[in-house]
Amino acid sequence: MKQHYIDLLHLNRDLINGYTIRCTSHEELMRHLRFLNQMVQKAGNLR
Repeated sequence: MKQHYIDLLHLNRDLINGYTIRCTSHEELMRHLRFLNQMVQKAGNLR
């Protein structure tokens, strides 16, 4: 029984690590998209 809890602990840790990686990637993507949007808006104002 103890081994099942240890396996579950490892699985939960892996799931949390995967979520953290996805969350970090999403935040980085959003930061770059905001920057790109600002550049497009500034370029549009030059017309």
